Formats: sequence, C-alpha cells, structure tokens
Amino acid sequence: MTTAKTPPKIGFIGSPSDAMSVVKTVPAWFRLTTDVRQAEVVWVSSTSWPQDVLDACSHGARLVVLDVAEPLPAALIAPLEGLPVIVCTDQTHAPAIRDFAVRVAPVRDAVTWVEYLSVANNRDPQQLLWDALVALTASGLPIDSVPVLTPATGVVADARTATGARVHLTCAYSTVCPSRTTIQAYGAFGSIEATLHQPRTAAPGFVLTVDDQGAAMAPAQFQTSRRAALGEVRSALAGGLGITTSRISDFIQIAHLFDQVVWATPPTGASPSRKEQNT
Repeated sequence: MTTAKTPPKIGFIGSPSDAMSVVKTVPAWFRLTTDVRQAEVVWVSSTSWPQDVLDACSHGARLVVLDVAEPLPAALIAPLEGLPVIVCTDQTHAPAIRDFAVRVAPVRDAVTWVEYLSVANNRDPQQLLWDALVALTASGLPIDSVPVLTPATGVVADARTATGARVHLTCAYSTVCPSRTTIQAYGAFGSIEATLHQPRTAAPGFVLTVDDQGAAMAPAQFQTSRRAALGEVRSALAGGLGITTSRISDFIQIAHLFDQVVWATPPTGASPSRKEQNT
C-alpha cells in the first residue's frame, strides 16, 4: 500500500517514452516497475493501446496515461468512457497552453474570436487538424461544431466553441520555418496569446496578455509536456488538484467531431471512414 513516504509505482507499456526518462530523474515522484499489473499508474504508448488500457484498468490501476499522438478513432476510445484515463500529447500538457488556459478561464464567455496558427514539418492534414483540436481543448476553448474546411495546401478551417466564439484554424507545412504554434483569443477584455516552440524540448514559449492596462508577456515553465503530465498525475494521486483537461471524455468529443469532418480535398492516406468531398 502506498504511504506518504512511498512513491506510487508506475509501469510502461509500449515503446520507450520520454516520460520514462523523466521518471528516472525524479525518484521521489514514482517507483519504476516492470510488472504493470502492480502499477498504480500505467503509461501506455503501444500500438495495441485500446486493449492495453482496458487491461491496465481491470488490473486496478488508479490512473492510466494514454500517450498516443495520432488521431484516436471514436469507435476505439468510446469503450474507455468513465475509466481513469487521461491522454498526453505534445499539446495537452504544453506549459504555454496550460498558462494560456489559466488566463482564458475568467473571460472564456467573453471570447468572441479565436485564431489558431500552426507551422509544422508534418504534411499530414489529418494530423495537423487533430493537433489543433487537441490544443484548443487543452487551452480551455474546445471546438463545439464540426470544422468546415477550405481547400488548401495545409488545413484551413472555421468552427465555433461552446460559448459561440468563432474559431479560425490555419495549419501549414514548412521545411524552412521552425515548428511553432500560436493561439490567440480576442474579446472586449482585450487579447490573450500563447506561442509554443519545439514541443519535444523544454523550450517554454510565452503568453502575452493585452488589456486596457497595457501589455504583459510571461514565459512559460522550462519543462516538456511529459514532465508536466507526470507532475499532474502525481498531484492527482496525492489528492491535490484533479485532472481538469486531457480527460478521456474530452477526447471522445474531439474524436466524434473529427470523424464528421468533410475534407474539401481528400488527404493522402485518409481513412475510408472519413467523409470526403472532391472539389
């Protein structure tokens, strides 16, 4: 039984994860175990994740972290509803997005326009759109309508949040520009902007707030998304702050919207289950 002086056990299923490297640097947080049946936290990054997550929950894991970057089919994650599962991606726990979400929360209902811009070296339109939907959900501005796509080299789409704010998404592919993502929220309060740099490094990014008092820029923490996720898991197990974003229920909603997207130009390698419309 875990006590205040005994860190909870954590096990990993799948390919070596960045999170495993982090765990080794903070032995006071978790104890690594190779027996996932005895682990209180199971980190899953395998190709067989649907069954692995169910097995981990059935073996009594207090929390399962699903570390999968690609779009999650609604049919595969629906059975996970109600289970102690969260999802970790480059977007869900990015420090700049978390800081942005904290600043947006008090004025969420007053947001009227959201601008999302991503420049990446990934040319897969489906992955670009999925990352955008995940980032907006983690930022506290989840999409509540099926994105309407415009024919483009990357992804250009319009959607709305649950509070009615219009969202404009632009995802571009570039081999020249460094990867970066910017999320901007506008309203009568002014504007709030988050800028992320390389997601797999500890580059912090920053959050810029502009209101009638002036402008203020604050750098985010120097940590990777996986380290931030591990800190959140540790806090939740210790009875601290609960999981407020990245819950499996959030991703089920994202997946349902994603499956309904009508691609103006069918992306290369698109799943037959996606709706397509030639232009």
